[in-house]
Amino acid sequence: MTYRPPKRAMPERFRPSRRVIIGSLYAAAALVGVLAGVVTLALFSSSTLMKGGAVKAGDLNVAVGPMSWQQITPGVSTPASGTLSSTPSNFTSMPGDVVRLTVPVTTTLLGDNLIADMSVIYDSPDAGRGVISATFHVENDAGVQVAPTSGEAAANTTVTVSDLLGGQPGTTANWTVVITVDVLGGVQWVSPTNPAAQTDWDPGQVRVNLNQVLPDPSSTGA
Repeated sequence: MTYRPPKRAMPERFRPSRRVIIGSLYAAAALVGVLAGVVTLALFSSSTLMKGGAVKAGDLNVAVGPMSWQQITPGVSTPASGTLSSTPSNFTSMPGDVVRLTVPVTTTLLGDNLIADMSVIYDSPDAGRGVISATFHVENDAGVQVAPTSGEAAANTTVTVSDLLGGQPGTTANWTVVITVDVLGGVQWVSPTNPAAQTDWDPGQVRVNLNQVLPDPSSTGA
């Protein structure tokens, strides 16, 4: 296996619709062949103007760690596993295999009034062309699924964990993106002179966006 989102006058006052994104932070783990180390980014902003008053924005930080993989094919007594830093040398993917991919994510929010949403997407080019099928979800540090709230999300879609809260000296949370890959293909007749074909597929990438938001002031009486 090769791991390859008539003219009318403007009213005097207006309210934002539900939530307003006021800052965005992005990180990704590119997982084609070789996975780089932890990606750490930070957004620094002093304040933003909202409804006539200054609202402290604070600092955001998101880190995406290395991808791990584990064969979970039913009936396999000694499944292979490892960290996806290069193409695995001890595992050949075959039609019918099931592989679990996991990616750790850490978020840090610094600021008493800081609220953010975390959006996660699993990009899988081979799921789009029928080589594999893949679904994913996000778990918190207790191993409880938090997005989507039930079931699994399809590859190449986005899930969101809402209302992450900041604090002093900073609120850190750990998450895990869990991906289940089914390797597609029909049954193959094999023999010593006609070995089974290897199935090559690209594990894709996990992208994480951390978006600072403000709630609708009307919901808080502001």
